[in-house]
Amino acid sequence: MSESTPATQAYTELFYQHDSLRLQSYLFRPAGAGPFPLVIYNHGLRFGAERAQRPFLYIGRFLTDAGYAVLVLERRGYGASEGKTFREEVHGDYRDLFVARVVAETGDALAALDAIEGERGIDTSKAAMMGWSFGALVSIFAAARTNRLFAVINQAGGSLNWQRSSPLRDALEEAARTLTTPVYCMVAKNDGTVDGAKRVHSIVAKRGVPAELAVYPPFTPKQPIEGIAPGHLIFGAEGLPIWEKDVLRFLEAHRPK
Repeated sequence: MSESTPATQAYTELFYQHDSLRLQSYLFRPAGAGPFPLVIYNHGLRFGAERAQRPFLYIGRFLTDAGYAVLVLERRGYGASEGKTFREEVHGDYRDLFVARVVAETGDALAALDAIEGERGIDTSKAAMMGWSFGALVSIFAAARTNRLFAVINQAGGSLNWQRSSPLRDALEEAARTLTTPVYCMVAKNDGTVDGAKRVHSIVAKRGVPAELAVYPPFTPKQPIEGIAPGHLIFGAEGLPIWEKDVLRFLEAHRPK
């Protein structure tokens, strides 16, 4: 990984390579020498703001306060990462092209885990993955492709597209039938649907893999986004007090000692 230091000292900006693309990420470290367990965080789609750089400070802060190093990814087409944006590549096709994009960005996330191995103070043998919306899909797909994760936090993965994309449903169910990583599925009642979270949880739990499901009460954000179910925004900074303790409890329960 190559490294640069931004104006704020909250994180270090790191770059790594995958599919001939230079990809950006932000590394948050707790105080002390470590080694610290790692959480890789995958963001969701952000139409119209793809090239804005978003380190997700609220994620970095609450996890580092709990003793975890955090690597927030800007996967292909986001922030300063190279590659086409989601819209440029998918062109409104929420079927096969959508799934192909999830697969490609999953490769980016797994490459980040490889790239940060050996980084000072980071214990990649104790790594989890967490994601919101599209980023939750990436996290679930990643767990189906590796046994290197000790936990996956699925925050509303597929909740906005579950009903309109049968290829996505099929691919997500196949990933749930494959992974062996403990999964925590989280969703608000007034998201686009709770069916995706419930279905992934059901498949994983029936296979005997540790799985939990949290369906939170309806959430009303102070600043709604037109076209986005209000409950989908529970996993932004405003909703953090609702679910942060649940995330930390699940990570602690499954983190290798």
